[in-house]
Amino acid sequence: MYSEQEVHDLEQLKATAKSLDQDEGIRIEGALADYENGGFVFFAFYRGRYCVNFCNRKFDERLGKYVPGGGDTWHFFSEFEEAWALAEKSIRRPLRAWVY
Repeated sequence: MYSEQEVHDLEQLKATAKSLDQDEGIRIEGALADYENGGFVFFAFYRGRYCVNFCNRKFDERLGKYVPGGGDTWHFFSEFEEAWALAEKSIRRPLRAWVY
């Protein structure tokens, strides 16, 4: 089991994204037209590269909350600013994001 901490503003989100460890990530509600319910945007740092993952956001009736729902696309970047540019334009406003 892992714990999540909500991030409340975009500046805090960017600073957190820039300083992620290999075992950390960020889950963000997306504004992605081609993904169910706007999708999720996941941001991580893995094997020396930044990863931005888009996937569907499906409502799980049993759990009573939205969960990742397939349809994944993965984008890898060597530079933080390139990864952040893709992620930032895909984030739903107002911001809903969690570090795990």
